[in-house]
Amino acid sequence: TLFRSTKPIVVASGHSCAGKEKICNHVSEQLLPVTSWGSKFIVPALNIKDQTDVVYVIANQNTELEYQIGAKKQSKKLVAGQVFTIEISGENTAHITASSGIQVLYYSSGGKQGDSWFDPYLIRIPDIYSYGTSYKLLGMPNFDTNIAILIAKTASTSEIVRAHV
Repeated sequence: TLFRSTKPIVVASGHSCAGKEKICNHVSEQLLPVTSWGSKFIVPALNIKDQTDVVYVIANQNTELEYQIGAKKQSKKLVAGQVFTIEISGENTAHITASSGIQVLYYSSGGKQGDSWFDPYLIRIPDIYSYGTSYKLLGMPNFDTNIAILIAKTASTSEIVRAHV
């Protein structure tokens, strides 16, 4: 669906009953305006082991998509308005490039790892050109585990400083 407005708007997308194992959970994500879509993405391994998650790629115009998961490289021609799904499993990272702007979302249906259950989630993956040099992260109180994933060039990892504030 294409939304246009003469005034600034926000669009969120999601589902009111997402998940497996007959568990119904709500997931949503605020979408980027088409003018902010990117062309190069790294999708880190976010899934629970032994489970397949889905990466959604949305095209606003005809575009040539190239993606690599592990050692497997593939390409796909997308037409304007097309939503393309890429399944991702294990500890694989996906590299995605497009000839024109796309939006990338990652969906996990949740599941169980060890004794812990994880709810479904939907997150927007940022284009690599929108990465910043400083972030502040606050963990959620009363949670057993808070997780952060950092993506950086190998040559830059020695420059990353983690300071407790």
